[in-house]
Amino acid sequence: MNTQRKAGIYTRISNDKEGAGLGVTRQAEDCRELAAQLGWDVVTVYEDNDISAYQRKKARTGYQQMLADLESGRINAAVAWHTDRLHRRNAELEKFIDIIERTGAKVSTVRGGQLDLATPDGRMMARMLGSIAQREVEHGQDRVRRAKQQAAQAGKWRGGPRPFGYEADGLTIRKAEQTAVKQASDKLIAGQSLRSIAAELTARGFRTTSTKSLPLDEINLRNILLRPRNAGFAEYRGEIIGEPAQWPGILTEETWRAVVSILKDPSRRTTTGSTPKWLGSNLYLCGVCKKPLRASMSSDRRRVYRCTNGSHVARTLTAVDGVVTGTIAEYLRQPKAAGLLISESTDDVGPLREEAAVLRARRDQLPLDHAEGNLTAQQVKIATAHLDARILDLESKLAEAGRGAGLADLLAAPDTGQAFLGETLGRRRAVINRLATVTLLPQRKGRPKGWVSGEDYFDPATVTFQWKAQT
Repeated sequence: MNTQRKAGIYTRISNDKEGAGLGVTRQAEDCRELAAQLGWDVVTVYEDNDISAYQRKKARTGYQQMLADLESGRINAAVAWHTDRLHRRNAELEKFIDIIERTGAKVSTVRGGQLDLATPDGRMMARMLGSIAQREVEHGQDRVRRAKQQAAQAGKWRGGPRPFGYEADGLTIRKAEQTAVKQASDKLIAGQSLRSIAAELTARGFRTTSTKSLPLDEINLRNILLRPRNAGFAEYRGEIIGEPAQWPGILTEETWRAVVSILKDPSRRTTTGSTPKWLGSNLYLCGVCKKPLRASMSSDRRRVYRCTNGSHVARTLTAVDGVVTGTIAEYLRQPKAAGLLISESTDDVGPLREEAAVLRARRDQLPLDHAEGNLTAQQVKIATAHLDARILDLESKLAEAGRGAGLADLLAAPDTGQAFLGETLGRRRAVINRLATVTLLPQRKGRPKGWVSGEDYFDPATVTFQWKAQT
C-alpha cells in the first residue's frame, strides 16, 4: 500500500436540481472513504457543481485546476466517484491519459475501480468507458431533440424561460407584455426605429424574461418580435411546423409577417440604428448611380441631400422635401388611394392563411412519405422546393397586407393628404416608401430666364416618382 500518494478528489454534477451542492458533497464523502482504503492522503477537493462534462457552455474550472496540480506535482493521484464524472468526451480523455502517463499519477474511482493508465490494457479500458459515456450523452441529446420536435409538431409548449408576452406556463397571455408587443410591432411598421422603441419600453419598466432580467435593448427586442409564437405558431430550429400552437397568438399572422419582413430586409441599412432625422435620408435615390442619398451640410451652410457615391447630386433638403410631401399628399387624396396603402383587407387574408397552413402540413408530411417508401428522395426534394416557393409567396402577400394595415388609419381621416402631412417623420417615411421610389436627377445646366443671380435655384422637375401601384 502506497502511503506516499497525495490525492485530489474530483466531484462533478451536471444538473444540481437541489441547488445546494448535495450531489457533489455525497461524491466527496464516498471518494474520501476510497482514498482512506487505498492509504492515500487527500490534499484537496476539486468541485464542478451544476456543470456538464460534455457541453462547453461553462468552463470546468475545478477539473482544469486538477490537471494543473497533476502537472506541477502538487498531487500524484486522482479519485472520482465514476469515470463519467471525469470525462464524457474522448478528446478530453486523451489529454488526461497523456498527463497521467507523463507524471506517473494514479487514478481510482468509487464505482469503476482503479484505472491503470500506464498499461495498454488500462488505457483501452478507459477509452471504452469514455466511449460508452459519450454514446450515452449523444443518445440522450437525440432523445431530447426528438421530444422537442414532436412537441413542436403537436403545437405544444416545450418549456424553458418564460416567453415575453406569456405567463410561465407558456400558454396564458400576460396582458401588459401583449400590449407592448403589439405597440412595438405597429411602431416598427410605421417607420420608427427598433432602438427608439426599445428605449421607450425600457423607460416604461419592461425587461427581458431571462433570469438576469435585462433592460430591453434593440437586440433582445428584435429577438422577441421575430418569434413565430407571437402569431400563434410552433417552430423547431427556425421552421414553422406541425399543428397550430396550443397558445393564442399576440399578433395576426399578417402583422407578424410584416414585422419579420422589415427586420430581415437586407436593404435595411441597420436594424438597430436611431430614427432618421431627415425625411429622405437613405430613402431618396441618386438619379445617376441609384444609391441612397444622405443629408449633409453644404459649404454655404445649407442642408442638402447629397450622393455619397460620387458628386452626382446635391439638392436643397427643404425644397426637395416640399415637393415630395406635397406630391404624396395629393396622391393620397385620389379616390383609389386606399388600394395603395392596403393591398389586402382583413377578410381577404383568411384564404391566404389557410392555404399557407395546408401547404406547411403537406411539406411536413414529405419526410414520412419518403420513410414509408411512397416517395423517392428526389421526389421529396422537388416537392419541397415547389411547396417552399408557394409558401414564400403567400407569406410575402401576408407581410404586405400587414404593412398596409399598419397605415390604414390614415384613410379614416376626412382629408387623407392633410393627415399624412401631420404625421410623424417615421410614419411619413413609411408612407412614401410604400407608395413610390423617389429619385433626384442632376440639375440641368444653365438657368432659366428670370432667375436672379445669388438666389437659390431649384428645379422641381428633377424630383421624380416611380409609383409602386397605380390608382
